[in-house]
Amino acid sequence: MTPLYLSGALRKLEADHTGDNPSLMALAGAAIADWLLERYRGCRFGLLIGPGNNGGDALVSTRHLLDAGQAVHCIVPRQRSSGSPQDAALLATPGLQVSRTAELADCDVIVDGLFGLGLRTLDQSMIDWLLSVDALGKPVIAIDVPSGLDADRGIPKPYALRATHTLSMLGLKPGYYTAEGRDFCGEIHDFALLPHTAPRPAADAQLIDGRPSCTQLVRRHASHKGTHGTLAIFGGSTGMTGAALLAGRMAVRAGAGKVQLGVLDQTLGVDPLQPELMIRSATELQADPGLDLAVIGPGLGQSAAASSLLEHLLKSTLPLLLDADALNLVAAKPETRQLLRERTAPSLITPHPAEAGRLLGLSTQSIQIDRLDAAKRLGEQLNTSVLLKGSGTICADAAGLSINASGNGALGSAGQGDLLSGLIAALWVQGMPAIDAARLGAFVHGQAADEWRASNPNGLGLCASELIDPIRHLLNQ
Repeated sequence: MTPLYLSGALRKLEADHTGDNPSLMALAGAAIADWLLERYRGCRFGLLIGPGNNGGDALVSTRHLLDAGQAVHCIVPRQRSSGSPQDAALLATPGLQVSRTAELADCDVIVDGLFGLGLRTLDQSMIDWLLSVDALGKPVIAIDVPSGLDADRGIPKPYALRATHTLSMLGLKPGYYTAEGRDFCGEIHDFALLPHTAPRPAADAQLIDGRPSCTQLVRRHASHKGTHGTLAIFGGSTGMTGAALLAGRMAVRAGAGKVQLGVLDQTLGVDPLQPELMIRSATELQADPGLDLAVIGPGLGQSAAASSLLEHLLKSTLPLLLDADALNLVAAKPETRQLLRERTAPSLITPHPAEAGRLLGLSTQSIQIDRLDAAKRLGEQLNTSVLLKGSGTICADAAGLSINASGNGALGSAGQGDLLSGLIAALWVQGMPAIDAARLGAFVHGQAADEWRASNPNGLGLCASELIDPIRHLLNQ
């Protein structure tokens, strides 16, 4: 896991090191220039110089680029209110081109030093200017944050440059990895600037950028199916039995000892592709005293029978994962919501943004505007651990927040949420804590999709069922 820092924490860190010699700006500018020279030496650089510290970093890098004999064109679209006499002298350097318009057509590489963490909502004239920069189709190297992107939330305000690379100063920001951040940031490079021994603030979240440990899942020789948990998956109403089957098939392949489907559509008696699944009526299965954990939601529907089944499970002492229509039923009925809030057994909810919005009484857009805050509020209001799906899936419990770094847009297809529910539940029933199972499940699910996309670069047509065997393979590495 890698720490993530909100902009407020990084501004305070900057303030704590104001008197350093060399200054943070000097260190940043040198690091940026070194990175540019390593990859783009001999290119003509167009540097966008903003009015604050981000522009200062760009100016320092300009000095180093000029000293290295590089061709540089500085664009200063707005007055640098904090500009120093040294800045003015640099911009007057003979041979250095300086303008206030986007004269960048002859540049090979554009370096974005406009706003960084000092972003405010962009006005239309600046949006039009950024659009003209994007239209050039040049590589864009963003210093700290692509201009227009909220570094904390990953949303454009309301437009942002699309960077080829983002050079992160002092620490990684949550907005790089969630909401729309990954579509704008390109490849991210971390410049710590400070020595590893220097004090740092507590992280605001963690980035899950490698597979979490799953050593506790390794099979002992003296074990049997009961050792690895009995999992019940409730759902599968008429016309939606496929959702329950996907969750069940994934749970079997992820190592759950016994997996039973409690279906509302009782015409389903056996799964010929996964005969290890035991399929029973939901009414019969909910009375089974031998269950260790339950999932409710895949293909559940919102019938009276579904609502009654959910209430029964909420009143039980079983650890419980709620997904899909189980979440919609919780959102729709205050008494059901109260049952979830009052549970003493562990609970985990796995909403997508629309379901999260219903649970919080907000629009989907409002959830996406601040995904970290939404996940935290869901956990606090409903007394549960949370996995909020989407680009940069967020896990939250009382101990903190994390963002998943794996996965891509190919996962935007039917059944992927059902698959993820079965995967997480299988890891949980084998002994992992709920939040650890959620983090591992989300990462491996995304990792399998990333490996698939390596040979399918457009990301079209990935079916959930295709990932079952690749996920099993990854869990066994």
